[in-house]
Amino acid sequence: MLKRMLLGAAFSWIMSVTLGVVFALSTFGGEALLLPAVLPMTLSISSLIALLFSPLAAWAARTGPRNLLVYSPVLWGILAIHIVVGVNHRLPLTQASLFVVAVAGTVVIGFIPRRVPRPSDAESG
Repeated sequence: MLKRMLLGAAFSWIMSVTLGVVFALSTFGGEALLLPAVLPMTLSISSLIALLFSPLAAWAARTGPRNLLVYSPVLWGILAIHIVVGVNHRLPLTQASLFVVAVAGTVVIGFIPRRVPRPSDAESG
């Protein structure tokens, strides 16, 4: 159980911080990380969001680390595209809809069943 909690927290923090950087870059442009307060604010807000998402990510890790390793990058890509399109086109409710997509994606990852090797897989390889 501790492994699952740590794995969920690590995935949550890595995804939150990198998505925070994507948000900062899409909002302020290429020099965003050189501005004085952008990086500390990005890290602090992303860490808070990661802390809020950690229980859900730990729950999603119940199906095994392989599901997180395979499907989390897909969810990260969807969220990054959502950020870039929403911010660049000034769509209303970008942050709220981003939260909904993140929760829904994490829940979907949690419900994907663990791949159990079939007996024929063990014989062939």
